[in-house]
Amino acid sequence: IHPLHNWSTPSSITCEQGCDNQIRKLFGWNASTMGRFHQVNGPKYRYSMGGLANKPLYKGDFDHLKTELPGFDLQIGMACVLGNIFGNFAPTAAEFEPKLFTDLLPAVQDEEALVITVYVRTNRADNMAIDEAHNQSIRAEKELKPGDFLPGHASIARCIEEQYLTGVKEPDLGTLSRVVWMVISDSIATKQHADEVYTSEDLNSQIPLEKQKWKNKVIPRQILYTSARGVHTRPERNPGTRDFAEGFIDWYLIGESDAVITERISSFGPTGAMRTNRPLFRTTQMGNCSYSVPVLLEKDAKDKK
Repeated sequence: IHPLHNWSTPSSITCEQGCDNQIRKLFGWNASTMGRFHQVNGPKYRYSMGGLANKPLYKGDFDHLKTELPGFDLQIGMACVLGNIFGNFAPTAAEFEPKLFTDLLPAVQDEEALVITVYVRTNRADNMAIDEAHNQSIRAEKELKPGDFLPGHASIARCIEEQYLTGVKEPDLGTLSRVVWMVISDSIATKQHADEVYTSEDLNSQIPLEKQKWKNKVIPRQILYTSARGVHTRPERNPGTRDFAEGFIDWYLIGESDAVITERISSFGPTGAMRTNRPLFRTTQMGNCSYSVPVLLEKDAKDKK
């Protein structure tokens, strides 16, 4: 990220009626300048350009792109694109996450660690934005019951851990020093709860000795999370640089893991996994980690409805 500049919404931008035309004016995009480029139709994603369709990304949304670029593999291609856009963090990123370079990046990039992103969206950020919009007091975070959100994620994460510890997954892996859960959430209480409940001094001891790949080796589980407050960046909140920077750092860290666990509908986790083409698991798999799911969904009957 070169570097984290001021991302505050310009005063000239008001998005009550949609941002598409105003964003084009802001960047000087008009018929004469765009005419010099060959445009490819792509999806208007969520609310980013003022659209009203609240939906995840679907493969079919990119049919025009695949037609224009024969042989383009969507999932690998998008990882290449996002990887080229977003390089390494600028030093200024530490202003928004003090632990980024000292604790977080060294852990998630540790070659001897199994790193699992646990992305938990509790809708706290949405509720807070609604309360603010209605000039109501922000509801207490303890009402969210953070423990209610984690068991589905934890069952998948434990399944992945067991596959590595028994050698079912990556049987040629030479060593494993620790397991790291990178917990990303819009709820500070949920992140703290994960640390309190799921930190473990030795996961390997929970595996029968005859099934352990690394016999009697102490392999701890470490819970990490950022200091992000989990605030919403919707335009009516007048979000500032810190709001965007915290969200972006969380999103970037998702792609630094070996596996990503998320809910079905939320797009924050899947697009973070897409950046580095990481295997994605959803809580709807009910603890079954024998297969990963595509980042981009197929439309099913429920989605079409």
